[in-house]
Amino acid sequence: MRLLGQWLGWTLIPLLMTLAPAARAATVTLDLTALGNLTLAAGQSQTFTLGGSTTTVNGVTTTTSALTVTVLAMTYAGRAIPTTTTGGQTTIGTLTTSGAGQNTYQSALNFSASGAGVTNSLEGTRRGVPRDNPAVDAGGGKTDFIEILLSSAATLDAATFVDQNVRFGVGRSSLVWASDTTGTGSISTGDAISAATSLASASFGGAASDAFMIAASGGGSRFNISTMTLSYTPTVTTTVAAAALTAPSPVPLPASAPLLLAALGGLAFLRRR
Repeated sequence: MRLLGQWLGWTLIPLLMTLAPAARAATVTLDLTALGNLTLAAGQSQTFTLGGSTTTVNGVTTTTSALTVTVLAMTYAGRAIPTTTTGGQTTIGTLTTSGAGQNTYQSALNFSASGAGVTNSLEGTRRGVPRDNPAVDAGGGKTDFIEILLSSAATLDAATFVDQNVRFGVGRSSLVWASDTTGTGSISTGDAISAATSLASASFGGAASDAFMIAASGGGSRFNISTMTLSYTPTVTTTVAAAALTAPSPVPLPASAPLLLAALGGLAFLRRR
C-alpha cells in the first residue's frame, strides 16, 4: 500500500499541477485614506499587501500570490521633474538621490482623510513645523512626487485625487506620471514620462510596470492621492497533502465472516441437489 501511495503521489501531483486553473488577472485597490492622520519620518516608506488567497479542499491547497506595494515620498529640488525629448519620446532627465539640484528621499510621507501627500524637508520649518503643505505640490522651486514600487509587474488602471487648489468650484492642479520603462525596478533617468494633465483627465497608459510615479506639475498644483487601482497576474501554486495521496487500508473482515460465507455456499449446494 505504501508503494501504491507513492505511485499515486508521483502520478497525481504533476497531473494536478497541469490541471490547476491558469492564473487570471486580479484587480486590487490601494486605499491611501485608510491610515487616517499619519506622518512617517523623513525617508521612511509604507508597505501594503493587496490580494492573495489560500484555499484547501480535500487536501489540495491552492495559493494565489498577493501584490506588495511600497509607497515612497520624494521631492525634486527643481521647479519640475527634468525631462529629455529624443525622437518625439519624452523621458526623465538626470534623476538621482543625492547632489545639488537632484531629488532627495528626505521627505515625509503623510496620510490623511484625503489620501497620501508629501512634506519635503527642503522647504524648511517655521517654529518647528514644516512649512510645506502636506500634499503633493510644486512650489518654492521644489516638486513633490510619490513613487510606488511593486512586487510584480502591474498596470495602474486608475487613481483618484483630492485637489487642494480649487477656485470657483474648479480644480486647478495638474500632474505628470512615469512608469519603469527602463526595467530598473524604480523610477530613474530614461523612464518615459507623460505630458502634464489635469487630475480629472489622468490616465496611465495601460502598460505593466514594476514602478510608477505621480508628480505635481505647475506651481499651483496641490493634491492628495486617495486611491490607486492596480491589475496584476498572480502566481497560482497547488500543493497536495501527503494524507490525500495515501491509499486507504483494506477493511478487515470480521472473524465470523468466513463461517457465514461457508454456510451460504453450503445452502446453495444443497439447493442445487
